[in-house]
Amino acid sequence: DEISGATHAMDLPFVFGMGFTPEMSHLFSDTDAQFSRDVMRIWTNFAKYGFIEIKPDDKWPQLLSANNVPKVKNLNPAPTLPPMDDPEDCLVLNIWTPNVGNNSSSKQTSLKPVMFWIHGGGLSIGSCDMYNGGPLATHDVVFVAINYRLAHFGFLYGDREDAPGNQGFYDQLLALKWVRENIYAFGGDRDQITIFGESAGSWSVSALILSPLSKGLFKRAIMQSGAHLYNKDRDAVSKSEAIEIGKSIAKDLGCNESEDWVQFLRNVDPKELAEKAKPLTFPVLGTEFLPLSAQQAFQTNQFNSDIDLIAGINSNEGSLLSALLLPPKDEALTIDHFKRGVQVADKMFHELDVQKVVDYYLKGIDTSNSSASEDCLVLNIWTTNVGNNSSSKQTSLKPVMFWIHGGGLSIGSCDMYNGGPLATHDVVFVAINYRLAHFGFLYGDREDAPGNQGFYDQLLALKWVRENIYAFGGDRDQITIFGESAGSWSVSALILSPLSKGLFKRAIMQSGAHLYNKDRDAVSKSEAIEIGKSIAKDLGCSESEDWVQFLRNVDPKELAEKAELITFPVLGTEFLPLSAQQAFQTNQFNSDIDLIAGINSNEGSMLSALLIPPKDETVTIDHFKHGVQVADKMYHELDFQKVVDYYLKGIDTSNSSALRRAFYEFVGDLFMKYPTYLFAKQFAINTQKSGKNVYFYELTHHCKTFAQMLRCDDEMSSTAHAMDLPFVFGWGFTPEMAQIFSDTDAQFSRDVMKMWTNFAKYGKPDDKWPQLLSPNNDPKVKNLNPDSTLPPMDNPYDRTTSGVVRGQTIQVLNTNVYQFLGIPYAEPPVGELRFAKPEPIKKPFEGIIDATKPGNACLQKESSWSELQVPHQSEDCLVLNIWTPNVRNSNSSKPIPLKPVMFFIHGGGLWMGSCDIYNGGPLATHDVVFVAINYRLAHFGFLYGDREDAPGNQGFYDQLLALKWVRDNIHAFGGDRDQITIFGESAGGWSVSAHILSPLSKGLFKRAIMQSGAHMYNKDRDVITKSEALEIGKLFEKCWPKGTGG
Repeated sequence: DEISGATHAMDLPFVFGMGFTPEMSHLFSDTDAQFSRDVMRIWTNFAKYGFIEIKPDDKWPQLLSANNVPKVKNLNPAPTLPPMDDPEDCLVLNIWTPNVGNNSSSKQTSLKPVMFWIHGGGLSIGSCDMYNGGPLATHDVVFVAINYRLAHFGFLYGDREDAPGNQGFYDQLLALKWVRENIYAFGGDRDQITIFGESAGSWSVSALILSPLSKGLFKRAIMQSGAHLYNKDRDAVSKSEAIEIGKSIAKDLGCNESEDWVQFLRNVDPKELAEKAKPLTFPVLGTEFLPLSAQQAFQTNQFNSDIDLIAGINSNEGSLLSALLLPPKDEALTIDHFKRGVQVADKMFHELDVQKVVDYYLKGIDTSNSSASEDCLVLNIWTTNVGNNSSSKQTSLKPVMFWIHGGGLSIGSCDMYNGGPLATHDVVFVAINYRLAHFGFLYGDREDAPGNQGFYDQLLALKWVRENIYAFGGDRDQITIFGESAGSWSVSALILSPLSKGLFKRAIMQSGAHLYNKDRDAVSKSEAIEIGKSIAKDLGCSESEDWVQFLRNVDPKELAEKAELITFPVLGTEFLPLSAQQAFQTNQFNSDIDLIAGINSNEGSMLSALLIPPKDETVTIDHFKHGVQVADKMYHELDFQKVVDYYLKGIDTSNSSALRRAFYEFVGDLFMKYPTYLFAKQFAINTQKSGKNVYFYELTHHCKTFAQMLRCDDEMSSTAHAMDLPFVFGWGFTPEMAQIFSDTDAQFSRDVMKMWTNFAKYGKPDDKWPQLLSPNNDPKVKNLNPDSTLPPMDNPYDRTTSGVVRGQTIQVLNTNVYQFLGIPYAEPPVGELRFAKPEPIKKPFEGIIDATKPGNACLQKESSWSELQVPHQSEDCLVLNIWTPNVRNSNSSKPIPLKPVMFFIHGGGLWMGSCDIYNGGPLATHDVVFVAINYRLAHFGFLYGDREDAPGNQGFYDQLLALKWVRDNIHAFGGDRDQITIFGESAGGWSVSAHILSPLSKGLFKRAIMQSGAHMYNKDRDVITKSEALEIGKLFEKCWPKGTGG
């Protein structure tokens, strides 16, 4: 609001270029973007030159002039206008016009046609401010968008002069008259006005065409999806009904029988009246504005016929409009729901013949809500135009991509996947069905129930393709099999099976592999037989009957109902004689292929849904333990206590969000990440000498719209299981899902499809993707992300006093930047180190520190803000993030000079916040190395005990140790230890001032920036004295129940 203006923390978006980051790419206006560039240039110039060589701005004076007069720079791109205060004072319009007032031109600019826009929203919601007319105005027209009163404000009918009904239409009429009288001043031609609108805006256009009051005010009209033309014998709302609606609202708000109900409503709080609005508002016919219905007007030729008209509809108007009439999309729809929806619609449109409507729209429809059948072994093919008979040249055969769908081997269909976008990359795409659940994997230990029937289906489909694909332009010797989830399990099974030898050349495994407990199958043969017999018994099979034959004769729908969400194949069979571990140990697998395998960064978030409470419920440590026990029933012989200890190390077990995140990690690791990675690594080790290509990726980007569809759009879920599918299949390029992609998603999908199809063609996704195992067996994992579809780092590892860290390359503002997240700079401040000074890391981490993911935030009091911004909290939180320019150019013979360092300390009152809130990428593009740190907060960071193990100001000691770590290690990231600028905002500004004051930080930095904060209070009195600080700590001890621990 205007009063708040440039409030506390408003400097952060500009200093950090937040609007240039993928997460907040729509944050900035054009003015904001340019202003942010200027501020970042000023800040980084200061870090480089300290006002000595190049000033941050030639017009920025020093704080004190020669005569000590203070001069303060006004950091502001331009003045702003105050908004209106009255919520009912809304009758305004917006205008966009081309540059018609060019004073340097000697010719008079001709007036432009005018486009007059009326917004939609059921006559109940909406605003002209939702529409930017700039792009249309570039087409040499003047664009006008108007507001008009809505809902009861705009359409309440009182059958009297001061409440005539259709006030919103009168607003539109007056706006149209205003435009005719004034638009010349904006370069518009009053005699060339086209009115247009969408939905209720289109209704409004039709009303203006019908109304005698608007005659001659416009020349043309465009109606986009909507018109006032309903039941010819019955208005949507009659006059008497409209009056009763108004009286009822007045009564609900407290009007008594003796009061003038219209006057009463005129005096009520407008917000109370607004709350009474319905999603749809209907105008009243038989009034001055609309004397006749559309049918009557057309029959009697009483409408504005002297105009040109475009009208149109969208192909699937009903999908969005049905939302309030039917259950949500993720719930089953029955014929009763359908009938009820028709009945509700009849209350608006009146006198529908419900049964006739139902019969008409459901003619030929299976109302049992099922199109499944046992007769399902079909495949779909997409191919480019290879059969051009007019061509004298023979078309070369194309590589084939053979897709196996996922769904836990229990659900799914090839019809869910449109191969068209992939086929445009010069490949032939095939998607297949295979039998699922008990139909596909029931095991009877006999010839007519061998188990793994679904895999045999895949095998037969593969053979069919080899025999027939030439007819569709496909090359039988260039087949790449690929799948996701259970489809990826299937691909791994085909790699392991002796029956599929020689049938394919390459494989892609997306999140899934048959590699579980090396000593125990997921389901043993005997267990599989017992499962089958139990199902037969439940369905009525007696002990004396042949249970397999019994199940063969039961209603398939009954058998389908017995399916579990996950189905497991049986090992030790003809198709899968060996487990993956045994096959790799004995080299008995199909090794003559190239392989891509990969995972998504947060596989466990969606897969955990049935193991722990829903997202809107609290997760406890008991839920966590129970979930581990359930998982053990599938994977067997997990060391329960080791699992719990490992995933809950450093976790606040009273924090529901922290427990949920830890469980997501556990499930992702167990179900998808480790099986897929270990399968690919073992494959690579065993095929290294044969020269086969093996690649591995981790997807770290997700399509936000698809995430919302799966309810995985929260920060904790992020790149969940199945998030690779939209990009691999180019869903945003298909008619069914045309709006799913952002611009970034669309380009990323093009890149992924090109990599996948390149692999199918050449055995390599691109020249810059490294193989999983290098010659010295160092694993290299591709970070699959729009920001890292660049060459991987020449050397993705940096050696520090904390250990060897692996980062990733990102792209910011068209510049390559290295990003390292969550690097520990101190021993975990837990146990005896709680409240103590931080200790440097004693022994470097033995493995590779994965610095591609954020570390923990420091524990802080729960609030809606902290839950949203810093959900993963722990006492083990002393980490820092680094962004550095591309300083490693192995092709250059010249050493690259070290860069100035900017060391950021976050704000939050010293009691909340995290370094992960700040993306240093944009600043790093200004040729500096950026570091952001965590430090302990609140009582963890500032409790004072007047003793060695609780000295107070532990958070400042953390900052000090981080600063020392940077001086010792930043050269490895291309930073100059003698050119460090410390800076911070709010409590970060306080911290900077503390380092300026402290003798302990002498010589550790060269420059400082303080943004909105400093330690300079009452000169005679501390904010908190030592004795007061001690009392606060003691008070906590008294309030804390004994024996509850820390």
